[in-house]
Amino acid sequence: MKRFALLSLVPMSLMIFACKTTKPHGSVTASSAVPENPYCQSLGLPTKAFITAPDSSKLGATAADFQLPTTTGPFKFSESFTGCDNYLIVQDLPRQTREFKTPIWVKDGAQLLQNLPKNTHIFFISVVKEAELRQISLQSIIDNTDGALKDMPAADAAFWRSHLHFVTIPVAEVKGWLGETLTTPAWGVGIDRSQKIRYIGNYSDPLRFVPSVDDFGPNLAMLANEPIYYNFEAKREAMLAAEDAQIVQVFKGESVIDKQDRIFTEVSLPDAATMGTFDGLELDLTAECKGDGEVGECPAWDEALVFYLCDQNKPDQCTTEIGRWISTYHRIGRWVHDITPFLPLLKDGGKRRFAFKFGQPYEMHLSMRFLKRHESLKPVTTTLLFQETFGANFDLNYNKKRQPLKVTLPATAKKIELVTVITGHGMQEPGNCSEFCDTTHRFYVNGSKIERSFPETGDEYNCMKEVVNGTVPNQYGTWWYGRSGWCPGREVKVVRHDVTSLPSWGEKTSSAMKGCTMASPTHLEGPASC
Repeated sequence: MKRFALLSLVPMSLMIFACKTTKPHGSVTASSAVPENPYCQSLGLPTKAFITAPDSSKLGATAADFQLPTTTGPFKFSESFTGCDNYLIVQDLPRQTREFKTPIWVKDGAQLLQNLPKNTHIFFISVVKEAELRQISLQSIIDNTDGALKDMPAADAAFWRSHLHFVTIPVAEVKGWLGETLTTPAWGVGIDRSQKIRYIGNYSDPLRFVPSVDDFGPNLAMLANEPIYYNFEAKREAMLAAEDAQIVQVFKGESVIDKQDRIFTEVSLPDAATMGTFDGLELDLTAECKGDGEVGECPAWDEALVFYLCDQNKPDQCTTEIGRWISTYHRIGRWVHDITPFLPLLKDGGKRRFAFKFGQPYEMHLSMRFLKRHESLKPVTTTLLFQETFGANFDLNYNKKRQPLKVTLPATAKKIELVTVITGHGMQEPGNCSEFCDTTHRFYVNGSKIERSFPETGDEYNCMKEVVNGTVPNQYGTWWYGRSGWCPGREVKVVRHDVTSLPSWGEKTSSAMKGCTMASPTHLEGPASC
C-alpha cells in the first residue's frame, strides 16, 4: 500500500465585507411541460422526460432505448423510465475484479441495499455463456438479496423487489450499445438521472486487502457509491441552473505538453463596473482524460491541480493561488466550488492572465462563475497573509516563516473573515507525517485563537463518506481514506472563519496576525507560543 504526502498551507487571507444596497427580487419558479411522476414526487425528486437518442456506447452519450429479459418479464427502458431514477447494469465478473476469480455478488447484498439510494434500479447479468453455470451464478445474487429482503419491513422489501432485476441472458447476447459497453470496456454500466452513460468504477474495499494478488478485494456494496454521486450531481445541476451567474471560460480542454507542468491563458473579464455588481465567485472544473475511457486513459495517481492568478502589472508572475483540487485515481472528475474570498482580487476586470499547474495529461475545462446572490454584504477587500508554494517542507522551520503581520482595515468594514486553504499532500520528515496524520493549525488575531485540525485522518472511509458531497466515487486507488484536509477526486475547500467579533478590531485600524501549526502523532511541533 502506498501513501505519500507533504503538507502545504496556501493561502490564508483576510476578507473584508462592506454594506451594499440590493433591490427586492422575486423567486424564480421553473416550469416544465413534463407531468410530475407520482413515484418521483414521493421521493421528492423532479421528473424528466425520456430522451430519444441514437444508439451510441460512448461514455457520456445519452443512453438509447434498450430491452432486457428478466426473471419477472421483459424490461424496456423507455417504457419504465421515471425521469428521476438511476440505473446500474452489473456483471458477475466485471473486468475490474477478474483477478479475484469469483463473482462479486455472492455476498454483501444487505450492505448494498442499506447504502443504495432508493431511486436506483440494478440489473444483474452474468458473463457466463453456458446456461447451467449462468443459472448457478444468477441464483447466488438472488439468494444474496433475498436474505437481505427477508429482514426488511414488507413495504421496503416490496420496493426493492421492484428495483432489482435479474437478467436471464448472458452479456454476449445483449444487443446494441448496452451489449457493446458491457463487453468493452466491461466495467459495468451506469445511467444517471440525466440519462447519460457512465462506467461503474472500482469495487475495492480498504478492509479487504489480499496479499496473494497485492490488491484490495471487492465489496458489492461499493456499487452504491455510484448512484449516491449521480444524485449529488443532479442536485448540483439544479443549483447551477438556479444561480444568476455570468460565466467566463478560462480553459477549453487544454493540456500540459511534454516537460512542462502548467498552461497559461489571458481572459477578458467584465469591466470594473460590472465586476462591482457581483457578490460571489465559483470555479467550475472538469478534468477529462485523453481518449474515450477512464482506466488506462485517466492518470493513475492523484495530484494537486492548482489555479493561479497572475500579477496585474507583471503578468508573467503567476503565484497567487485561487483554486486547488486533488485529482482522481483513473477517473474523470468535475467540481464546482466557491472561492468568493478571492473575488476582490479581480475587481478591476478587463484582461487578466491565469496559470494552471498540473503534471499529468488531463484535458482541462475551467470556467469562472461570477454570481449575483443579492446578499446584504459583499466582499470588497482581500489581503493575502501567508502563502506557501505547494510542495514546501512541513518541518521544524515551518512556523519560523510566519511572523506576525499587521493589516489595515477599511473604515467601512462591516464583517471580517479569516480564510484558509490547507492540505497535507506528499511525504516529509521528521516523523513521516504524510497526509494521514492529523495536523493542527492555529491562527491568532489580536491574541485570539482560530484553529483547524483534521481528525478525519483516523477514519478509513472518510473520503468515501464524502461522495454525497462530491468526492468522485470508486476510484482505482486508495481513495477511501480520510486525509489531512483533502480527498482524491475533490476540490479543496476554502474555509471561512468569521473574526468580526474578536477583541480590538474596533480599537485600531490595524490588527496583528500570526499563524503556526503543529502535527500529531509525529514529533513535529511549532514554537511554544502556538
